Amino acid sequence: MNSISLSVLDLSVSSVALVCVVGRLVCELLSSLMEFAGYGMECSGFMRECGVRLASARYAVFGIDYEGHGRSTGSRCYIKKFENIVNDCDEFFKSVCAEKEYRYKGRFLYGESMGGAVALLLHKKEPSFYNGAVLAAPMCKISEKMKPHQVVINILTGFEDLIPKWKIVPSKDVIDSAFKDPVKREEIRNNKLIYQDKPRLKTALEMLRTSMRVEESLNKASH
Repeated sequence: MNSISLSVLDLSVSSVALVCVVGRLVCELLSSLMEFAGYGMECSGFMRECGVRLASARYAVFGIDYEGHGRSTGSRCYIKKFENIVNDCDEFFKSVCAEKEYRYKGRFLYGESMGGAVALLLHKKEPSFYNGAVLAAPMCKISEKMKPHQVVINILTGFEDLIPKWKIVPSKDVIDSAFKDPVKREEIRNNKLIYQDKPRLKTALEMLRTSMRVEESLNKASH
């Protein structure tokens, strides 16, 4: 898998293993489910509460920190190629589903924000493999008010291979706009595993291209 260390996979699985145990204590597991966090987020803390609730409903819940996110290695929140993220998640979840305990269980995807785009692209890649998906505010369309002018995009694109990791893309405070609860905001700001700096140039362009690609293929998504 692309620059995702084994120790991180072990941590991701073990940190959710407790969640899975909670589900198994109720009765037999119904299905396996893969959680995908949003840009800059991480699974072990931010997504844990959601995982616990799903596990109590008899789902075996798994998560993975993308390369450069959370506890994974790599430049912080640097996305060289969005396809790498999708391939990592695809390989990881399939390795889980191949285990005897989950082989004949349902397979579901749950994604928030950028994680929603990951879930959509995974489903598009092999729709017959999944039984369904839940998307929370998925990154599948950019408002015209938020979309940079094409001239700006062209200028940034001209520099992306020269300064791909530079944090030069202006952006609003995502935490303030995405979370209304002041307690939740403070909790997220205090989580050192969550990226809170400006997006890197290559990362911003990859997310822009991906959201546009996902938007174009939405009519092909199964309901």
